[in-house]
Amino acid sequence: MSITGKIAECAALLKGAVTLRATAQASYNTIKSLNGQSGYSLTIGGVSVPVAVMDSRTYQAKLIRGREMIHLGALKAMTYEIDNQDRRIKELRAELSRLGAELSEAAAQ
Repeated sequence: MSITGKIAECAALLKGAVTLRATAQASYNTIKSLNGQSGYSLTIGGVSVPVAVMDSRTYQAKLIRGREMIHLGALKAMTYEIDNQDRRIKELRAELSRLGAELSEAAAQ
């Protein structure tokens, strides 16, 4: 494969990684904010487990008693996803930089 083909492929992978990172960050923000007034549930093996619900007296989302660790686990899982995508983006940017240097070296000859 030519250098330009490798650059195009790497750029497409980078675009995908940036999109996945943005999705993971949006999911993290949703979980952290308890999904606004709506609350949220996790689905595990087809079973939906409510984690946060809207309090009918205050109209604020609150964690269901006893489910705090599920909430923290969900935050931790999304943090891992964000970190994983950050690492992947860093690797792809380094690869693009290396390919760019290789291309400019080949053009100089």
